[in-house]
Amino acid sequence: MTDLFLFPFADLSDSDLACTFSSSLTNDELTYNLNPVISNLNVDLDLKKILTDSLSDDIAESLEFKYYTPLQLDQLASKYSTSMHLSMFHTNIRSLNRNYNKLQGFVQCLNFKFDVIILSEIWNTNLSYYLNLFSNYSFFFQPPNTRAGGVGIYVKKSLNAVQTSKYNSDYLNPSDPIAHNYESVWIEISKGKITTVIGGIYRHHKTSIKDFSHSFAASLDKLKKIKYCYIFGDINICLSNYSSNEAISSYIDSILDAKFIPYIYMPTRYTSHSATIIDHVYSNDLFKGNRKCKTGLILTDIADHCANFMFILDSTLKNNQTSTTIQQFRNYSKRNTETFLSSLLSSDWSPIYNCSDPNTALDRFIDTFSESHDYCFPLVTIRSKIRDDKKWVSPALVKSINLKCKLY
Repeated sequence: MTDLFLFPFADLSDSDLACTFSSSLTNDELTYNLNPVISNLNVDLDLKKILTDSLSDDIAESLEFKYYTPLQLDQLASKYSTSMHLSMFHTNIRSLNRNYNKLQGFVQCLNFKFDVIILSEIWNTNLSYYLNLFSNYSFFFQPPNTRAGGVGIYVKKSLNAVQTSKYNSDYLNPSDPIAHNYESVWIEISKGKITTVIGGIYRHHKTSIKDFSHSFAASLDKLKKIKYCYIFGDINICLSNYSSNEAISSYIDSILDAKFIPYIYMPTRYTSHSATIIDHVYSNDLFKGNRKCKTGLILTDIADHCANFMFILDSTLKNNQTSTTIQQFRNYSKRNTETFLSSLLSSDWSPIYNCSDPNTALDRFIDTFSESHDYCFPLVTIRSKIRDDKKWVSPALVKSINLKCKLY
């Protein structure tokens, strides 16, 4: 019987389990029931104390670090839409070629667009096919030397991000074995005199924590003059062993020495026998003044990991995500079409038939045709909300996806 308690929810009665995951629960009830059950499994209180002690009291209290379904994430983003400065998402995708459709489905369920989407373990299959997976995003990636691994980052083109190698560790020489232990992608987003750096990292299983720690610390040292840096990745180092494993303690201590803080202390991957904190988020942003942060984990079935997200908020912003844009289109109604056909029938085509030069005849035809077309189908100006066309994502489908995530 004791072996049963290796499973995450083995200590719950049938009624408790049904109550926790009932599809009839409201979002608030789900948050209340789900987070204590999961988070009490393997929360590292030492990491939580490091985080809260490093931040001001009001920032620490506003973090509300917990698990979210896509619907709850949508509601959180809507709540802070007017102060959203930067939104970032990370997940282990376990092969982009295999699971890109799951990622697309998740993104399409949201009523907002993440500014940055970081993917770890993209693998090296058909990566060039996914350069345009998301419209209006640029894709930066570092493929692995082997089949598995690798990192990719999608960034909104409007942010004008650039990929850089200046934060790569000096240890990463191609001939050095450490270079094959992990992959990283670094991008810079510049706005005026302020530069924001975002990093994505994947560390391979069963490689030396000590070697990776030295290499990662070298990268952090190069970031000491950057005021705003955010690093996401599947590091495959379980932070719940921070207090009991010397190598992991040294790894975290080197990160703290570089003035970076871990923004994760709850399990990100569950199996039938374990709950581990292996998907990490680090930042040197202390969120002073008008800047605040919302961060947590997202329950999805994109892969066998929870996803990370972080919203950077600035109360001085007055963004209006329901702003309108001016659009023009031609009204091809039945009535206008009939008028156009009548106009063509009554047009004088003799100058075209009587022309011996085919190029001149074509020009005359286009002029006559276009004049009738533009007159019968005039441009109409409308104002509409800026939104994506998501007709295929019906309300029923969104409801089913959110239920699926709760059950998962």
